[in-house]
Amino acid sequence: MSPPLSIELITFDLDNTLWSVEESIGNAMQAMRRWLEPRMPGFLEALTRERFMALRAELLPGDPGLAHDLTRMRRRVLALALQQEGLATGEAEALADGATDAFLDGRHELTLYDNAERVLTELASRYTLAALSNGNADVFRLGLGHCFSFSCSAAEVGASKPAPAMFEAALARAGVSAQAAVHVGDDPVADIRAAAAVGFATVQMCIAHDTDPAAQPAPDAVVRRWLDLPQTLEQLGTRQQPGSG
Repeated sequence: MSPPLSIELITFDLDNTLWSVEESIGNAMQAMRRWLEPRMPGFLEALTRERFMALRAELLPGDPGLAHDLTRMRRRVLALALQQEGLATGEAEALADGATDAFLDGRHELTLYDNAERVLTELASRYTLAALSNGNADVFRLGLGHCFSFSCSAAEVGASKPAPAMFEAALARAGVSAQAAVHVGDDPVADIRAAAAVGFATVQMCIAHDTDPAAQPAPDAVVRRWLDLPQTLEQLGTRQQPGSG
């Protein structure tokens, strides 16, 4: 019989795990609009989501890495759209830089879920914590550096979840095996299935939405409020490792 799971590393998804992604992206779009509208009136109204995605598709063949770097992708799409409005390359790029910086400022104007920081601070005294995200929010910019030892982003590793690269990078940086790691996230595919495929134990955070009973594999545990996470992790630590018997 294998020994109980000994947890050393806990990795966290960010959007809809630590905070509402709708709030964060909404604030980001408003901040970008406030910055760009006086400088290029009406531009964002003309840049519909359909046009934005078409420009993204136009850029990707020449720069496939844009698919995993949302900040650089936004800058490139905005610059191309502004050039199509008749701006010179340098002026378009300067406006795109400013608009993207404003977007990132707004992206970090958010409210953590109830008790999230309190629980993270508690867990950081007992485990190594890491942030894993496909997006461009930064836990250190949010003032959560006292909780997290490091972060991994899709832009840094060159692949987005559910690809295994981000999970593997976290294990390498922490110097632990997957059998000593737990991933906490909301998405049944990008978080739960992907982490389980690498060998992590998994906890699904169901604040923004509930579990999908048809999702496979099922998470090892489900939590619906942050205050329940420490006890859930302790219970996971008493279970036998997968495949034991």
